[in-house]
Amino acid sequence: MNQLIGEWIQSEYNTSVGTVIGAVLFISYVYDAPSCIFPKFADDLAGLVSVTVEESLQSVLSQLNSWAEEWELQLNTSKTKAMLFGSQHGKLNLALQGVKIEQVESMKYLGVWLDTHLTFLQQAEYAASKASKAYWKVNRLIDGRRGLTPKTGIELYKSLIRWKFSIAAWATTSEKGIKLLEQVQERCSRAILGMKSHTSADALDVVANVTPVRLRIQYLCTLEFTRISCKSVTSKIHSLLLQAQACQSGITPMRHLVIQSKSTRNTMENMSVELEYTLQSSDILDGTIDFIDTVAPGDSVSSFSSKVESYVNNQLNQSGLLHSQTELSPNLVEVAVLSHSSLWSLRNPLIVPVRYTVC
Repeated sequence: MNQLIGEWIQSEYNTSVGTVIGAVLFISYVYDAPSCIFPKFADDLAGLVSVTVEESLQSVLSQLNSWAEEWELQLNTSKTKAMLFGSQHGKLNLALQGVKIEQVESMKYLGVWLDTHLTFLQQAEYAASKASKAYWKVNRLIDGRRGLTPKTGIELYKSLIRWKFSIAAWATTSEKGIKLLEQVQERCSRAILGMKSHTSADALDVVANVTPVRLRIQYLCTLEFTRISCKSVTSKIHSLLLQAQACQSGITPMRHLVIQSKSTRNTMENMSVELEYTLQSSDILDGTIDFIDTVAPGDSVSSFSSKVESYVNNQLNQSGLLHSQTELSPNLVEVAVLSHSSLWSLRNPLIVPVRYTVC
């Protein structure tokens, strides 16, 4: 408690689960995965190929396995799946670490159910099911006209029940999927407002001040189109949007965004869009970090710790505080460490910012 910094501990394995810096450490650990692995999101890795599918996918798996073995990562073969998109049906013979990869007709990826034809009907059914389960929980609080007021019930519906997760990605779902969502909204509005069964769905939406399902899909797709338009032209998702604008065949999710946002595109036709700002390292370090040092992979823990301690002592000497009786905060020195491997077994140089304050 009364020391400037605690004892240095060498971590030979990994960081604790649930720490704030744990996610950052993991992302930095997997950033150099093979280029064939795209897209990546946290620990979900995917590979996409469009020609010589089986041969190319097996090559992707081999590269991924070699990379994982090099950095001592354990791949979960039981959760690894293969899916063949399109009208042609075929069997894929793929293996990872000697285990045959299961080929599936549908799978859940980042919260969205994908199917071989990208109809997204299963995703619409899943969204409607989740909304219905949430509705029954809220319905217990309504209890006819004796529970929550209609105003509170509608607010709960908008915030807790109404589907909103990544709708822009699966807005191309079939008419059957759209009707499922409309039925859930109608059932919820009817129960919250206490309306009779013969009341029309349009009247329910007006009285409840809830946007109709089809208009809400158009609204969310327009927001997503605008968000992507604000990205740099070098962004992959922006390039996909530009390709979809030029495409005249096939309704893909990106093409659907272009169609749904037609009025917005016409409005923005003679306007310039301000690109979103990309955070730079200088925005984080400039003006806030007093000491930055780079530790090479071969440097020892003792050499690193001595550099930090030397810097702190020099600063305290300059301010005349080293031998004074001034009460110092237990958190006098804040050290933030980003490591690419275990804390000290470094693969790349380690940037260590140190900031000190005096109470």
